[in-house]
Amino acid sequence: MKNRISKRIYNICLIILEKYDYPRGIVWKLTKKVYDKAFYGAFGYSPYSPEAMDDHDRYMDNQEYIARMSVDGE
Repeated sequence: MKNRISKRIYNICLIILEKYDYPRGIVWKLTKKVYDKAFYGAFGYSPYSPEAMDDHDRYMDNQEYIARMSVDGE
């Protein structure tokens, strides 16, 4: 039951964060804090942990790494 409620709160927070799109005030900051707690409650790990990364995130990290290495001259 707690897991379902956390997932519902998580989904509502996603909608609010997408609507505001970037931190501009108290609503975004408060929603972000609730989002972090709801994500942990729904999935059992932090949204910033390696378990939360999907294939697209890994691909983008690799592309950023390649770009940094080409700029550094290595």
